[in-house]
Amino acid sequence: NAIGKGEVLNGNYGKTLSLLILGEYEAAKTAIERAISLVPNDKYRPQYYYFWKYQSRILARLNKTDEALKAINEAIRLESNDLNLQIEKATVLVQTKQYAAALAVFDKMTRQPSAYLYFNLGSIKVQSGDINGALTDFDRAIKINPNYVDAYLMKSGIKVSLKDFNGAITDLDRAIKINPNYNIAYFMRATIYQNLKNYKNALAD
Repeated sequence: NAIGKGEVLNGNYGKTLSLLILGEYEAAKTAIERAISLVPNDKYRPQYYYFWKYQSRILARLNKTDEALKAINEAIRLESNDLNLQIEKATVLVQTKQYAAALAVFDKMTRQPSAYLYFNLGSIKVQSGDINGALTDFDRAIKINPNYVDAYLMKSGIKVSLKDFNGAITDLDRAIKINPNYNIAYFMRATIYQNLKNYKNALAD
C-alpha cells in the first residue's frame, strides 16, 4: 500500500546515508536507486530532489562522473533554488578537471554572493592554477564573513607558494585569533617559522 511504500522509500534513503558514511559506495548506490524507483510518480519527484543529489555524490565517489553529472542535473531540474546543488555539480566537474565548466557554474551563482560561494570558487581557481584569482575570491569571502578561518588558511597556503612568508603568518595569526583551537593553523605556522629558522616560535606552535 501507499504507506508501506513510503516507509520502504524512506528506509532506503536512510540506509543510503548510513552506507555513504561507512564508505560502502556500491551498496549505497543500490539503496538510493531503490529509493528513487519508489518515488510514486513525476508529480512527486521535486519533493525528493535530494535523492538525486546523493545519487550524484555516490556515483562521483565511484568515479562514474558522467552518471554523477546526469544525476545532479536532474536534482537541479527538480529544485533550481538550492544553490548547494550547483556546488555539488561544480565539485563533480572539478573531479574530471573540467575547471572552466566548474567556474562557469559559480559565475552564475555570484548573482547571489556568499562567503561559502567565494571560498569554493577560490578553491577551484587554486586547482586550475589561477592563483591571483583565488586570492581575490578568498578576500571576497572574508569581506562577507570576517571570521571565515578556512579562507585565511587557504590564503596563507598560497602566500607560502609565493614565498610571502610574512603575509602567510599574518593570515594564520588572524585564523588563530578567531579560533584559538585551530590546530592546522598552528601546524602551518610552525612549518613557516621552521623554514625561517625561527625555531623558538616553531616549537611554541
